[in-house]
Amino acid sequence: VEVEPPAKYDPAWARDGIAEKPADRTGQRQWWAQQILGLVPPTHWSTAWKLSPAECVAAVTGDYRKLLLAAWHDAAVRHPDAGWAAPLIAPPAAAGADPDRVDPTLLAGLPPADQEAILVDVLGRSDLKHEALFHLVARTTFPLGPRGTEAVIAVAERRAAAAKKSGYDYELTYVLPELALRLPPAAHEDLARRWVGPYWESNRRALDGCLQTLQLRRDIQREFAT
Repeated sequence: VEVEPPAKYDPAWARDGIAEKPADRTGQRQWWAQQILGLVPPTHWSTAWKLSPAECVAAVTGDYRKLLLAAWHDAAVRHPDAGWAAPLIAPPAAAGADPDRVDPTLLAGLPPADQEAILVDVLGRSDLKHEALFHLVARTTFPLGPRGTEAVIAVAERRAAAAKKSGYDYELTYVLPELALRLPPAAHEDLARRWVGPYWESNRRALDGCLQTLQLRRDIQREFAT
């Protein structure tokens, strides 16, 4: 995919909200191109090129790869599409993206079922560091179903198994309170049995808080059920 930014600003663009002057140190031509491309629904490109969204993202190379990925990200926020959100949340390194960075903001505009399917797909990738995966988990804002629950628990347990030393984990204290609100309350007993050992003991305060919240949610559900 090649990009040729416009040579000059067309005053007519102002009607569509295209600003002439960049807000940061981005070059003017790149700024115009990013804004214009960011208004086009991403499905336009996959339909026109007869390629899947993942293939479109993987084809991005050259000097303007970051510009195009940023523009497609903006477009996907404006025009939510599950097919495009998945490859843009964690683009391949070949597309000029940081392989250890994930962007969960694109999930917000999608139905919960699509959000969970994408989450499961990204969490299953072996080329992302635990830090990136934990960041995605912490930003998850929808109730997790069976597949999402299994994937999230697997990430937490992989992090525990990979810990070089059993010490305090700052990111775990950030993730667990969020998980306590997203995991199904019925997972309380299972996690209380499984999440034991030196790593979890070093982070006992955060773990206890998570388990207590899950238990409270479970008890409230039981009260409503009776």
